[in-house]
Amino acid sequence: MDTTVIHFAKFLGRKILHENREYILQSVSLDHLTVLNGSEQPMPKAIEECRAICNSENDVFVYDIPCSIAVLRTAEGFVSFEKNKPKSDDDKEIEIINAICNCAGITIEELHDNYKCQKRNLVQARQIHMTLRSLVLNSNETNARTAAIYHKDHATYLNAKRRVFNALDGYDIDFREKFRDVFLLIRSLYPVKAPKKLNLDWL
Repeated sequence: MDTTVIHFAKFLGRKILHENREYILQSVSLDHLTVLNGSEQPMPKAIEECRAICNSENDVFVYDIPCSIAVLRTAEGFVSFEKNKPKSDDDKEIEIINAICNCAGITIEELHDNYKCQKRNLVQARQIHMTLRSLVLNSNETNARTAAIYHKDHATYLNAKRRVFNALDGYDIDFREKFRDVFLLIRSLYPVKAPKKLNLDWL
C-alpha cells in the first residue's frame, strides 16, 4: 500500500486542505480521499492534490507526517512544512519557552518579569525551563548560571529538577499532563538527546 494513504489514514476525522479549502477527511482509498464540508454530500478528492493540516510543527512529529503532504496553519494562511529546515538552538529555546507559557497559561513577559512571584503556574514554568535548559538546551552551562536566569540559586535549581523528574517518573500525573505538549516538543526538537536525559517513555 502507498505510504501516502497510510499517512492520510492518521487524519481521519481531522481537517485536510484541497485547493486552499478546508475539508473533514471521511475516508481514504488508494487514489482519492472522501471529504466532507458542512452540509454538502461526501466528495472525492485526488489524493495527490490534498494536504494534511497541522496546527503546529509538533503535530507533524506526533503524526509522523512527511513534509510533502503536510501544511502548517498560520495567521497568514497555510504554509508548507520544511521538516529538515535547520533551527538554531536559540530558536528552539524560544519555541520551547512559548510552549511552556502556553501550557502554564501565562505570557513570556510574566515568566521573565515576575521571578519573585510564587504563583503556581509561574513556579512550574520556571522549573521546567530551568530543567530543560540545563539538561538539553545548554548542558554546558553551570546549574548556578541556569538558576540565575530567574534570579534563583543552585538549591532552587536542584528543587526544580527534582520536581520535574518526579513528574516524569509518574509521581505527579497532573503536572506531567499539563505540560505534555512541552515534552512532545522537546522530543521532536532533540529526538536523540532529550530521551537520554529525561524519562519520556510515557508520551
